[in-house]
Amino acid sequence: MTVSVSPENFESSPELYRLGEVTENRVIQPQEFGIAEPHAPLKIIETIVSDPYVEEYNFIDAAEVKQIESDVSLAAQERRLQGLWERKQGTVYFDENGVEQEKKGWGDPVSRDNFFNKILKSPAINAWRSKIPSANALADLSDPQTKTEVTDNRGNIVDMDETAHKWLTLCTDAVAIRSRGSIMANVVKQFIDEQKLATDSDEGQSLKWMSIACGTALPAMKAALHAGIQPQMLLVDLDSKALQATRDLADEIGFEGAMSQRSDVNIFVPAEMAKLRDELGSNGDRPMLIDLMGIFEYTGNNLGVDPVHFLRSVYDMLHPGGRLVFGQMRDDRPVADFTMGVVSWPYVEMRSPKEFMEIIEAAGIPVKATTLYLPTDNVYTVGVIDKPLDNESFSVPA
Repeated sequence: MTVSVSPENFESSPELYRLGEVTENRVIQPQEFGIAEPHAPLKIIETIVSDPYVEEYNFIDAAEVKQIESDVSLAAQERRLQGLWERKQGTVYFDENGVEQEKKGWGDPVSRDNFFNKILKSPAINAWRSKIPSANALADLSDPQTKTEVTDNRGNIVDMDETAHKWLTLCTDAVAIRSRGSIMANVVKQFIDEQKLATDSDEGQSLKWMSIACGTALPAMKAALHAGIQPQMLLVDLDSKALQATRDLADEIGFEGAMSQRSDVNIFVPAEMAKLRDELGSNGDRPMLIDLMGIFEYTGNNLGVDPVHFLRSVYDMLHPGGRLVFGQMRDDRPVADFTMGVVSWPYVEMRSPKEFMEIIEAAGIPVKATTLYLPTDNVYTVGVIDKPLDNESFSVPA
């Protein structure tokens, strides 16, 4: 007989929002993705990340979640192909002036109702889904086991149940959110070690870091702690509610770095990005680390944002010798119709590693300064760009 693991039986741990461990890296030839020289990155690395939350469950629990997720995704896909979804291509939640728009669940209401209210029937999961697409929903995915309650988008508190624990742990996107965060933490630590920034030195503690579209900034803060630094962190996001949650999260996890917040910059407006770049001043005042882990897929023609110009505007803010880390949802990812139709996440541009590299190259960024990490859950590409020391700032072309 197989016994499902319940949260009460989990081994207690003082650490919240635990990171996974990169257990294996395998170099993949760029030709596997149709990337020919001289357009290939320095390396493409397939990465296995252990997940301490997934490991608390047995394989039968995991298989059950994957099977239900796949079945529901296929049903939603059939309805999408029949034109039955209620979804606006390119819908975003902030207009060009930074004004928040109605957070309507653009997706498939029939599939959504069937999954959440007839299959799962979990009040805690429904409370969680009400927060989509806020970054606060991602925090629940980042630590699904120690949570005893879920707060919905209206502030109502709902007790966490075993169904919610299991799905927030084992569903595809929960695993992927945690794996990309673990990879970012790993490459940040590598950067700190390579730069020989002693973790207890003034250099290590005064490191400038900018997190763009940071949400709650949880991945950035965890990465900093993993690297042993308490940097000067500039957080840029229009979601003021998510930024408000940052202070509480910092206290929870022990992040004591300096923190400033900007909720007045629409990162998709070139003039505002240029103004921010000018405010950062000369290279000495620009960040050595920039992350934009959850925003790049919100660029593209269907969203009215040129990804090439956007990437160059971010790269231009990076200090020469600095590192940029960012994510991109893959176009061959599993159960995309579950994520977009059933859970009803906003419209995103999914791209292949080849398309990802084409944007990087078009932005005038040296391809050999780029490394791609592909976690084995196959949901995201994590791009890491090391800006050459002799690469001074440049203007984004008209």
